[in-house]
Amino acid sequence: MSQLIAEGFTLTISSLVPDPQAVAAIVPLFVILSMLFGGFLIDNATTPAWISWIRWVSFVNYCFQGLMNNQFNCDGCGRLVIEQIFTIEFDLWVSCVALLGMFVFFRVLWYIVLRKTGPKYDRSL
Repeated sequence: MSQLIAEGFTLTISSLVPDPQAVAAIVPLFVILSMLFGGFLIDNATTPAWISWIRWVSFVNYCFQGLMNNQFNCDGCGRLVIEQIFTIEFDLWVSCVALLGMFVFFRVLWYIVLRKTGPKYDRSL
């Protein structure tokens, strides 16, 4: 799902920005920030308050939270161990709904951008 969201973002930005070099600069910035504030490299609890909003738009954050809940959500020691290392904020279904929402948002936005900026045909024929 994370690959489809990144693909949708890339398609949307590449449709909006006419310069390929600008697209090549914008898309990696978004993906790197999503990975950085996804909860694995920098724990959400230690993120400074002025930049902590990035985790809410990071698709990697929702993927990571969903993965941790899926793998370690049990009554045994798995949940306790993972909560000592990472901050788990969402249930599995919240992560899935957020990822699905991001996927639909970027695809619909891409469609709207293509309809607005697409080729204009000669209607006089």
